[in-house]
Amino acid sequence: MLRARKLASAALTVSLVTAGGIGTTVLSAGAAHAGTCPTASQIVTDITAIASAAGGLNARSDALTPSSSPGDVQSAAQSTAADLNTMVNDFSADTTALGGCPAPASSADSQTVTAAFRGLTIVSQHMLSILTGKHPIFAQYGVTAPIASSLRSLEAALDSYTYALIAVAPQQGAITNGKDSVDSSLGNVITLYGQLCIPSPLYPTIMPVCVGL
Repeated sequence: MLRARKLASAALTVSLVTAGGIGTTVLSAGAAHAGTCPTASQIVTDITAIASAAGGLNARSDALTPSSSPGDVQSAAQSTAADLNTMVNDFSADTTALGGCPAPASSADSQTVTAAFRGLTIVSQHMLSILTGKHPIFAQYGVTAPIASSLRSLEAALDSYTYALIAVAPQQGAITNGKDSVDSSLGNVITLYGQLCIPSPLYPTIMPVCVGL
């Protein structure tokens, strides 16, 4: 991931970066990140890694059912929050790495980055759909709060990353549309997980009752 590259010491001089069609960049004491700007290929790799993390969360969440034991549900809530926080950390690291970087010199590079982000939005939407469906299970055992907190952090991290990405991928409309779509779904799921829920004594026949705060 980009955060590994940012650990490298930065030369505080003008540096020409041509690999991957990124173009030129100036590294100075005021640079937003330490190290060289990522190539288009590296940006795609990092987007794909975050999408893979979301896909892994999806697979684990799918295994949770109303018949899961309380211990399994609590464990699933903890791992879900942790997985979301991993995505937050990756978004934050990648946002820092993109700061001050120029747009790709090639329109093909820009299209490749945009396509990768579009793929990320698709898997993120699927992730949020699954979390919506699993909410009654988490709510029954009172373990929604950590997930809600992580979702709020994810919303902020995604927004920051998108703005940084737009600066290096001129196809702003496609990226912005994808972000807005995920933001809308994120907002709905955050509201859902922020509800106050009363466990049902007849669960899973009757699900918990939840009200907005």
